[in-house]
Amino acid sequence: ANILLDQNWRGVLTDFGIARTLSLETTTVVTQRIVGTRVYMSPEYCTGLVSPSADVYSLGVVILELVFGCLALHSPKGSDTDIISFLDECDNTAEFYLSCWSRSDGERLEELAEKCTNPYRDQRPTIAKVLEKL
Repeated sequence: ANILLDQNWRGVLTDFGIARTLSLETTTVVTQRIVGTRVYMSPEYCTGLVSPSADVYSLGVVILELVFGCLALHSPKGSDTDIISFLDECDNTAEFYLSCWSRSDGERLEELAEKCTNPYRDQRPTIAKVLEKL
């Protein structure tokens, strides 16, 4: 999915190229068709395991981009960049962008994003918990 901003600066999700209709009981899908930008993909998604926690991972990357002011997509290492490398590459500009947030908000968002991008899907917060923290 892509995040676009409407005229009121509200985020709108678009382009669900691989979206599927799932029953309410379905929480995980295994697929052989993997589509997306690597840096936003959770480790399990890259192996074909699709679940809500993969979306939480992607959201965590977006939160990190907002906090640090770096676009993961445009990192020097390109599509092979993992989230740790991305953060290392952001060190040069992070100080400026972190100064745009109150210290507590910046730290809180960074901590939330780190939880969202945990490599182990069962250790990531649910989307309900993420929304509660936001």
